[in-house]
Amino acid sequence: MNREPIAIVGMGCRFPGSANNINTFWDNIINGKDAITKIPDDRWDIDYYFGGEKIHPGKSRSKWGGFVDGIKEFDARFFGISSKEACFMDPQQRMLLETAWHALEDAGIQLVSRNAIGVYVGAGNYEFAMGQYNPTDPMKTNPYTATGSVLSLLSNRISHFFNFTGPSMTVDTACSASLHALHLACQAIWNNECKMALAGGANCLIYPSGFVSFSNFGGLSADGRCKAFDASADGFVKSEGAGMILLKPLKKAIEDQDRIYACVNNTRVNQDGRTPVIAAPSIESQESLIYQTLKEAGITPDRVQYVETHGTGTSIGDPIEAHAIGRTIGRHKNEEDPCLLGSVKTNIGHLETASGVAGIIKNALICHHGVVPKNLHFNTPNPNIEFERYHLKVVTQALTLPRHTEKDQCYLGLNSFGFGGANAFILMSPYTQKPSPVFEYDRPGTNFKYMLPVSARSDSAYKEELNHYDNLLNDSKKPNEIQHICAFSARRRAFHKQFCSILTGRKVSHLKTQIQEQLKTRPKLNKTISDEVVFVFSGQGPQWYAMGRQLYDTEKIFRDTIHEAHEALQSFGGWHLLDEFLAANEISKISQTAYAQPLITVLQMGLDRLWRSRGVTPSAVVGHSIGEVAACISAGCLDLQEGMKVIYHRGRTMDRASSKGAMLSAGISEKTALSILAPYGDTISLAAVNGPESVTFAGQK
Repeated sequence: MNREPIAIVGMGCRFPGSANNINTFWDNIINGKDAITKIPDDRWDIDYYFGGEKIHPGKSRSKWGGFVDGIKEFDARFFGISSKEACFMDPQQRMLLETAWHALEDAGIQLVSRNAIGVYVGAGNYEFAMGQYNPTDPMKTNPYTATGSVLSLLSNRISHFFNFTGPSMTVDTACSASLHALHLACQAIWNNECKMALAGGANCLIYPSGFVSFSNFGGLSADGRCKAFDASADGFVKSEGAGMILLKPLKKAIEDQDRIYACVNNTRVNQDGRTPVIAAPSIESQESLIYQTLKEAGITPDRVQYVETHGTGTSIGDPIEAHAIGRTIGRHKNEEDPCLLGSVKTNIGHLETASGVAGIIKNALICHHGVVPKNLHFNTPNPNIEFERYHLKVVTQALTLPRHTEKDQCYLGLNSFGFGGANAFILMSPYTQKPSPVFEYDRPGTNFKYMLPVSARSDSAYKEELNHYDNLLNDSKKPNEIQHICAFSARRRAFHKQFCSILTGRKVSHLKTQIQEQLKTRPKLNKTISDEVVFVFSGQGPQWYAMGRQLYDTEKIFRDTIHEAHEALQSFGGWHLLDEFLAANEISKISQTAYAQPLITVLQMGLDRLWRSRGVTPSAVVGHSIGEVAACISAGCLDLQEGMKVIYHRGRTMDRASSKGAMLSAGISEKTALSILAPYGDTISLAAVNGPESVTFAGQK
C-alpha cells in the first residue's frame, strides 16, 4: 500500500461522566472513573420497568446506564435554528452539531464560504422518531417531524450548517457503525473525494424498549458494568453520547502546523457471513480482518503494542475477540512484550453505534499523551481466554506507551464488530511532533504582553468560555504552553462578535485577574464590530538593534523578504542590507538614518507578508512619514524593487520632507510621484483601498 497516513487534528465529544470535551474525557479515563449511573428520573419510570436481575418478559434486568448531561438542552440560536424546530430535532442531531463544532474549533480550522469537507456519521437509533410519528393520529405531525427524525439528517444537517460540499452520509452497521464511518471517511480522502472529513457517531437513550429487549435477549449486565475479559462478565451496559473527529492528510496537517493527535495508517471492514445465530461473532472473520489490515499496511504484528477492543463484557464476544487478536498479533509477541488490551466500555459503557468513535478518541489521546489508561472491572481473567498462550495482557494499571519514539514507531489497533456481523479494524500510530520553539520575551527594553481574545454568542456562553480559559491557564506551567493558548485563541478559534473582549498582561496572573473581573460583571453586547483590517506603517524612530531577528530565524516568509530586499538594494549599488540586518551590536548602524529607513521598511514588508500568509489581509493601508513607502508596496502602487530604490534615496538624502524628491531620484516620474504622495500637515500619509487602481489620499481619489 502506497498512501500517506491520515492525521486526526481535531476532536469533540459528549460522553457519560460529564465528559463534554476531550480534556474531561481523558481525565476521567486516566483516573479510572466509572461513569455509569442509575437511569435518570427524567427518562422513564425505572421501577416500573425493572423486573429484577433475572430475565422477565417485558422487564429490564438493569437500572444502570451511561448518560450525558443535559440531553434536553441545546443552543438553537447558535446554530441558526428556531426554538420550535429544535423541539422536533433528534437529540442525536443536536449532539452531533455540537461535537462537529468542537472538533473543528479544536483543530483551529478557519472555514471559508464553501468547503469540500466530507461528513460520515455512524448511527442507528430511531427512538426519537418512534415518539414523533403516531400511526393512529398522523395529524399530530408537523413540518419539522421529517427533518428532525430521519437518520440521514444526522450527517446532512452538519453539511448544511457548515456549508460543506463533500460526501455526506449516515451509515448503520450497529455497534461498528462509527468505525465504518471512519473507514469511509479515510477512503474518501485517499481517493481525493474530499480534502478533509468529519467522522463520528451518536446514540441516545429515550425509551426503555432497548433495555427490555436486550435484557430478554440476555445481553445486559445485571449490575450495570462492562467487565471486559473478566470471569464475571455477564453482559454490557447501554450508554449514550456522541463523538466526532476531523481527519486530514498528514502532509497537509504538517504543512499547516496543525496539532496532530494521532495518525490513521489503514482501515478495513468485512462481514461474518453465516454464523450459528445472526448476533454471534465469527473468529475467522475477525482474524482475517486484522491480518489483512496489517499486511496491507506493511506492518508486522509484533509492532502493535495495544488494541482498543470491542470488549463489551459478554460471555461469547470476549473470548472470540481475544483469540482473534491473539492468533494474529499476540502469538508474535512474548512475555516481556505482550499485546496490551483495553476497553473504554469499562469506563463509559457501550455506546452502541457511537462506541467506535469513543474508542478512536481514546486511542488518539493515548497516542497524544503516551500513556495507556487502566481497564476497569478486571479482577479474575476469563478462563475461556488463553491469555498466556497468546501473550495477551489486560491493562490494569496505567502504562507508558511502549516504543513511542520517532525511530522505533509503535502501532495501536482498534477492533469493533456489529450486532449483525459487520466488523471493522483500524490501525493507528502516534505522531512524534517536533517541539515548537520557545522564545524568551523578557529581554531588557521590551514590553511584551500576552493577548487572549475571548468571545461567544451569548452572555452565558461567554462566562463559560472565561471559565474554560481560567482552567487552561491553571494547568499551563510552562511559558510556551501559555503562548500556544493565546496564539491558538487569536489565530484559529472562531471569533464571535456579540460578546467579546481582549485580555492582555505581561504575566498569567494578569490575565487571570481580568478573567475574574469579567466573571463578576455582566458582559456588554457588542452590536457592531467591523471585519475590516487596516495596516498602519509607522515612521522612523522606533527602530532598535536586532529587530526582526527571531522572525528571521523562525519564519521562512519573513526571511525570504529580507533576502529579496537585499538583492533589490544590491541591484542598484546600495549597501549590503543582509550584513547590516544581522550585524553585531557594536558595529550596527541602525541609529543612522541612511540605514535605519531601508531596514524599517524591509521589516514592515516582512511583517506585511507574514500577516497575509496567516490569512490577515488589509482592506486599507496607511503610512506615516517613511511608512508611506511600505504602504505603497503593500497596496501594490510600488513593487519591492521600486520601493527599495525610493527608501534608499530617501534615507541617503536624509530629507524627511522630500519623499517626492527621493522618488524623482529613484527614476519615478513626477506625475506618478504626485499621484501617490501629497502633503498632509507636517507628515506625508497615504491610504490605499482595493489595490493601486483606487488610491485615496487626504480625501482625494
